[in-house]
Amino acid sequence: YEDLTVVANSAVLPSMYFTQDKNYIYVATQRQVTLVPVENCGQYSTCGECLGVRDPYCGWCVLDNK
Repeated sequence: YEDLTVVANSAVLPSMYFTQDKNYIYVATQRQVTLVPVENCGQYSTCGECLGVRDPYCGWCVLDNK
């Protein structure tokens, strides 16, 4: 998993909600609501990177090399 900065210098409120399709999470601070994707597997360019993060949303296809 990774750490994300949603809004610089702002604490995230503890309540987060999924969108209906479960692809995004609404993340709120005192001043802003941000839609954050649940997965970002496209950022990994090698099998080692992809599997190394142990993200259950990500997997590596040796046939497509992605």
